[in-house]
Amino acid sequence: MARAGAAAVTLLERAERLGGRAASDDEKGWVLNQGPHALYLGGHAERVLRAMDVPWDGMMFKSPNRFVELGGRVHPMPSGTLSMLASGLIGVGGKLELASVMNELAHDAGLEATPLAAWVGRVKNPEARAFLSGLFRVATYCADHERLSAAWALRQLRMTLAHGVTYLHGGWQSLVDRFAELARQAGVHIQTGVAPARIVREGRHLGVHLPDGGALVADAVVLAVGPRTAAALMPDSASLARAATDAVPARAACLDVALRTLPKPQHHFTLGLDRADYLSVHSAFARLAPEGGAVVHVARYLAGEIVKPAAIRAELEGVLDRAQPGWRSHVAHTRFLPAMTVVNALPLASARGVRTPVAVADVPRLFLAGDWVGDEGLLVDASLASAYRAADLAMEATTLRDVA
Repeated sequence: MARAGAAAVTLLERAERLGGRAASDDEKGWVLNQGPHALYLGGHAERVLRAMDVPWDGMMFKSPNRFVELGGRVHPMPSGTLSMLASGLIGVGGKLELASVMNELAHDAGLEATPLAAWVGRVKNPEARAFLSGLFRVATYCADHERLSAAWALRQLRMTLAHGVTYLHGGWQSLVDRFAELARQAGVHIQTGVAPARIVREGRHLGVHLPDGGALVADAVVLAVGPRTAAALMPDSASLARAATDAVPARAACLDVALRTLPKPQHHFTLGLDRADYLSVHSAFARLAPEGGAVVHVARYLAGEIVKPAAIRAELEGVLDRAQPGWRSHVAHTRFLPAMTVVNALPLASARGVRTPVAVADVPRLFLAGDWVGDEGLLVDASLASAYRAADLAMEATTLRDVA
């Protein structure tokens, strides 16, 4: 908006630093994201970054040292047709069934109201079905397949398999910092530690009321927050109240571990098939640790279950025990997030995959951005695509008002 000529653009951030869940912590040289983060290539995030000339620096995840766990046994992860045929993970019948259903990934039309669990459930072979479910979990960061729209999940897995993902050097904070630098260069006024108390209509403008009693008067407002926070900021909006009530978030338990050395350098990745677990050594690809050190992310995708932090941490540590035996004697730092929000609101099959629109229907010139907004992409793809669209709509609305 600032680049497009808006007279004044102010960013209010309630935290003391920018980034939200994309902020990274530097623990004496080990850089920890808040749980596993990946930049999906070939999606809306990459499109927006390129359109805005925002650079990023990282390395694609490509490794032969990937494994899956099923029934207490560890298998090399099949990465193609030949390795799948040679794998002892799935029997011949299951392989044929899996090959058939993988050919259907391109056909998502008409599946918006179909739960992903129903789509995957057509696979009768239990090992093949578990493998397919694991692929969807790691691509969507979601285990709630009973409610997730199959159409959205198919598009996400198709993109992931076609283009892959990148882990960012210096963590996701590096991308946050680049955005902030470019915003300041464009003239954006950034204030941290300021949480708006309420948004009110003031004639043809919107008033952003602050806790200290002050206020900003704006031609347009973009809320880059979750649905419940948006509804609380604008309590007289029925559409925001409905979005907050209907939101079904996706969450994950995350164990982030900084190690002085990696016991098994040849083990980069583990995907749980009969448990929704995931392990990845991000520092094998991105610069996140001192020389010889490592950063490992372990996560469990949650599906509405009651989280018992001690028990789930012990289980995630068990994943590490099997992948990196002896890791405990090399720990420099750990962080455990028992129920981190991954997505504020999933595209639900029960809602035919429809998410909250960028433009708030009953509040003119109020717009939304976030992973729960708009009709483009999941995760950070949704966040950046909706933000880009919100900026366009805000500029259009203020321009039309000035002309009128």
